Amino acid sequence: MVTIAAPELGALVNEVTTAEDAEDWDFGIRALMVNLAGRGLPKEHE
Repeated sequence: MVTIAAPELGALVNEVTTAEDAEDWDFGIRALMVNLAGRGLPKEHE
């Protein structure tokens, strides 16, 4: 477990594993850009 905490914000706790035991990563840059565009991100500065 990895915890990052700040009194003003609370804590983010994440369970981690080794690369060998982790599921294969298949979310590449194209999938990232499609995901962001689907959410209207990034937004232009106004």
